[in-house]
Amino acid sequence: MFKLRHTARLAAGALAVATLAGATASTTATATAPDDSAAGEAECATGATTADSAASESAEAEASGEAGDFAGVWVVAEGSEVGYRVPEELAGVDTEAVGRGTDVAGSFTVVGDEVTEACIVVEVATITSDEAMRDGQFTGRIMETSEFPTATFVITEPLSLDDLPEVGGEAVTVGVTGELTLHGVTNEVSFDAQVQAGEQGIGLLGEIPIVFEDYAISNPSGGPAQVGDEGSLEVLLLFAQA
Repeated sequence: MFKLRHTARLAAGALAVATLAGATASTTATATAPDDSAAGEAECATGATTADSAASESAEAEASGEAGDFAGVWVVAEGSEVGYRVPEELAGVDTEAVGRGTDVAGSFTVVGDEVTEACIVVEVATITSDEAMRDGQFTGRIMETSEFPTATFVITEPLSLDDLPEVGGEAVTVGVTGELTLHGVTNEVSFDAQVQAGEQGIGLLGEIPIVFEDYAISNPSGGPAQVGDEGSLEVLLLFAQA
């Protein structure tokens, strides 16, 4: 079991297996046209086809004595969650809209002490909150999941695991840069993730601020619920070695 320490509200209740310090992030808009939503999926598919090649590179590194402790291919494991958190005013009362989903897939590859490939895919329609009406709005007019069923993230720069301690050690901060495809729009994002090695694998916790306009998402406000221009994409990813 991971013992990830958390001092923010990033995973209140739903993410009981992790208590990491909240990560911060920034985005740089490099949006593609909304009808390019398959781009992220295609990149994930491409990454999957190169897993054998990456594993071969890892084996070569191990043979040469250059492999790190975490070399190899790691896949998303049970317990992973992705969701949103949006400040909300409901009938004049300040609150938060929170949704969570567990339909997450993907992998990353470590060669030496670097993550050289990583891709995550989320089935957006499976993200639910505590309100059925909100969920209907989320999958309908807001995220339009019938047209844009998945969200994807693909790293564009290698991640260093030099500072990742042995199993059971403290969590460390790792800078992550990649392309996030959400609602058919791709933006480059950079954020700090908390990473920890546990007995059952590697855990990662992060938070990416989302400005709705950057992803061509209509303002979610409706009826008694009023929200601002942005929210957060929150991720808890658990990985097991393939």
